[in-house]
Amino acid sequence: AEYEENTDSRVVNFSGPIQKLLPSVIQDAQRISTIASASATSTYTDDDTQQEVDNEPLNHNQIVVCGDAFKLFGLIEIGQVNLTSCYSGNVKHRLLDWQEGDLSLFNTVFARNAWNKKIPPLPWANENGEPFESQEAYSKAYREWRGDFCAKIPFVNLTFCVDNPFVSNKWADLYQYIPLSNTTDKKGAERILDVQFKPAVNTTKIANEKYNEAGKKNAPLYFAHTEEVKESSELLNKTYLPQGYKSEKVPETTEALPKINGLDCSAVNVRTNKGDNLFPGDREDGDTKEMVIPGVTYDITQVLCKVTKTVVPIKDPKTGRVHYEVRYTHHCNAEVAIVVPTDVKVPNADEIFS
Repeated sequence: AEYEENTDSRVVNFSGPIQKLLPSVIQDAQRISTIASASATSTYTDDDTQQEVDNEPLNHNQIVVCGDAFKLFGLIEIGQVNLTSCYSGNVKHRLLDWQEGDLSLFNTVFARNAWNKKIPPLPWANENGEPFESQEAYSKAYREWRGDFCAKIPFVNLTFCVDNPFVSNKWADLYQYIPLSNTTDKKGAERILDVQFKPAVNTTKIANEKYNEAGKKNAPLYFAHTEEVKESSELLNKTYLPQGYKSEKVPETTEALPKINGLDCSAVNVRTNKGDNLFPGDREDGDTKEMVIPGVTYDITQVLCKVTKTVVPIKDPKTGRVHYEVRYTHHCNAEVAIVVPTDVKVPNADEIFS
């Protein structure tokens, strides 16, 4: 939507298994969870400091989609939403916009029994968080969320709904753009495990090797999509297996997998984005001191030298006689390799693999 393109065909035809297998009401509930995560916090223990971190934001109040509906008298939104680019000063709708405020000023003033939340009703959660008393009551609330005005016809016990021009369809129309999972980058790290001094064998010896262990600085890495893949995988695991397919046993490794159902199962680089570069210190706000270890010192105590003998002719400028002088040149090259073993902390790696 942010590129002002009609993506209806792709949303339907290129949608993944979650969109195709999960009932829409379950997707509605999942998006409500995504909205709630934008105002939620979590507590975790930092692996490096072993300190407990409180009130860490669970998600950020991200931009979902951009566009707006026509406002009657500048107050009441009516009609369809015109999607626009998100980068030209247009109206941006964020996750918490679905959580804050009422669905319609009209419903607030005139139709107080109508559904008046920007998030959809769920069969097990009416406006009071209780299950709806009937399928008809749930359908009425859902139609009202979609922008209809509904009334119950006396005697025949039927509900009649028509489009309400004073209630914008915006929040329902744009609801599909809310992601089904948390899309924030999750913080990991490249950790320095040790500093190893390795002089060249048989040529160099050293002593008093040391480094400032307290001053070494691990590089934070912000992994894109790991939380998203974890949550989407967990959500997908709640679906049923499509008819005609059998579950394949998860392999111990993804290297050199055999062909499954005639398909070569190999890893390919489908797409990379600007934010996918994880090299330490390479971000725009990167710290130039990342992966630097201060105070690395050592003393060279012994070096194997090679002696080169050279005979140099020297001519006496007065007599013109030439005599020969033997010169010895010592080549003493000390070679010391500094090896820094590291490992990478990848958020949710075990959960994703399982």
